[in-house]
Amino acid sequence: MTVDPVIVVICRWLLALLFASAAWHKISDWTAYRIVVHDYEILPRALVTPAAAGFVVAEMVAALTLPWRAATETGVALVVVLLVAYSLAITVNLARGRRELECGCTPSVYRQPLSAKLLVRNAILLVVACVALLPTTERAISWVDASTVFAAVASGTLLWNASQLLMSTSAGRIRV
Repeated sequence: MTVDPVIVVICRWLLALLFASAAWHKISDWTAYRIVVHDYEILPRALVTPAAAGFVVAEMVAALTLPWRAATETGVALVVVLLVAYSLAITVNLARGRRELECGCTPSVYRQPLSAKLLVRNAILLVVACVALLPTTERAISWVDASTVFAAVASGTLLWNASQLLMSTSAGRIRV
C-alpha cells in the first residue's frame, strides 16, 4: 500500500514542529522541567538530570531528522520511543492516583495535569508517526503540493496549540 507523498510530508513536519517546540520549552525552563521529571518518582534522584537531558536531546534529534526523507526512520524511531516512555510514566502515575502532577508536555505557564486524555493524545501521535513511515507513490511534488503541506502544517499547529490550551484551562489550572 502506498500513500500520496503529501500526506507523509505533512505528518513528518507536524511531528518535527511538535518535538522542536517540546524541546524548546523544556530548555527554556530547564529547572521546572527537571522538577517535573523528578516528580514522576520513577527514576532515582541521580538519574533525573541525565534522563531529562536525554529526553531533550532525543526530541531535538527527532525534530531535526523527521523533515528529511533519508533520516525519517531515525526521527520516527525516536518519536515512538519517547511517546512510549512518556505514556508509561503517565500510566504508572495515574495508577498510583497521582493526577495532580504536571505532565511536562507544555510550557509551565499552561499547567497540564496527568489524565487519560494525554494517553489518547500520545496514541494519536503514534498513529501519525506510523503514517510518516508509509511508502509513498513516486511523483514530483508541485507548488500546489507544497502549498497544501504549508497550509496543513500551519492549521495542524494552530489546532495543536488550541487543544493544549483547552486541556490546561479545562482543569482550571492556567497560571499567569
